[in-house]
Amino acid sequence: DQLISQIENLIIEDFEFYHDKGVINESKESFIDAIKNGLCVTGENSTRRELVENSLQVFPLYNNEVLYGAIQIGIHRFYDTTAKFTHL
Repeated sequence: DQLISQIENLIIEDFEFYHDKGVINESKESFIDAIKNGLCVTGENSTRRELVENSLQVFPLYNNEVLYGAIQIGIHRFYDTTAKFTHL
């Protein structure tokens, strides 16, 4: 899948993902596997997220003036429900 390939190219090897439902993916490989299997699948239903327009904020993270990451904060909608999120 082209989207999976693009995500794989963007993510570093020691990537970590902390899902708000308590799931921790401690590597790039486990995160990619989770995406392939449905990151937010509950039972037979997949959750569709939609970013609320103009809600995304991105803040760079520096260590001794060297950029090493970013935090994203915004709001996404799960069908008809709205939830805040933070990415580090």
